[in-house]
Order: sequence, then structure tokens, then C-alpha cells
Amino acid sequence: MISNIESLINLIYGIFIGVITNLISDWIYKKISGRRVSKRNKIIIFVICVALVFIYLTWDNKGLVDVNAPTGLDKERYDLPAILNNKGFNLYRYNKYKEAKDCYDKAIEIDPSYEIAKNNRKEAEKALSKSETPWFRKLIPI
Repeated sequence: MISNIESLINLIYGIFIGVITNLISDWIYKKISGRRVSKRNKIIIFVICVALVFIYLTWDNKGLVDVNAPTGLDKERYDLPAILNNKGFNLYRYNKYKEAKDCYDKAIEIDPSYEIAKNNRKEAEKALSKSETPWFRKLIPI
């Protein structure tokens, strides 16, 4: 979660941007139409600007920014066997069984207890053996 002080700073910054936007929009509207922006429209512009600036400053791709989050490489976040397993799975989906098997082998080499990669490697080996069967053997079952 974001700290209270940072939230307050972001809110003040949003208010500042809202005031500046109101002044600029009033000036532009006056130049174009010769009239001033109504008080109701000024309030609407101000509230929208404050909300947008506050959200922009406090929102991350995954939600509110966690200021106290650990930095650097996290083992859970950068789990190499899982990444290799996912890469192998994607290669398998595109019928690249040999490359998928190689990825699974690397994942198993790094973590020998990784059962998912072992199961996926078996499936890739099955698919590889089926794909290496000559076309005429597929037509006539032996």
C-alpha cells in the first residue's frame, strides 16, 4: 500500500494540476467564445483533473504501488524452471516438439524435483515420436 504522506502529496499535486487546468481552460474558452466557463463546468473539470492525476501518480500495473516492496530479483518472481517450462509449453503448442523437449530438459536439470516439467517432457517425447513417423506409415496401420 502507498503511504499516507505520499497520498497526501499526490492529492496536493492533483489539486495544483486541477487549478492550473481550470485557469487554462477558462482562458482558452474565453478566447474562443468570448464568454467565461460556468462555475459548474469549472468544478467538473477540477474534480476530473484531481482524480486523474491522483490515479496516475498512485496506480501501478498491478494496483496501488507498494512503497515497501522488496527490490531486486525475487526467487518467486523469476523462477527459471517455471519460465523454461512455460517456454516449452508454448513451443509445444506450435508443434516444435524438439525445442519444447530441450526446454523441459533444462528445467529438469535446474530443478530435478519439478514434476510438471517431467510430465510435459513425456508428452513432448510422445508427440515427437508421432511426428517423426513417415507419412506412409500413418496411412497403413501396422
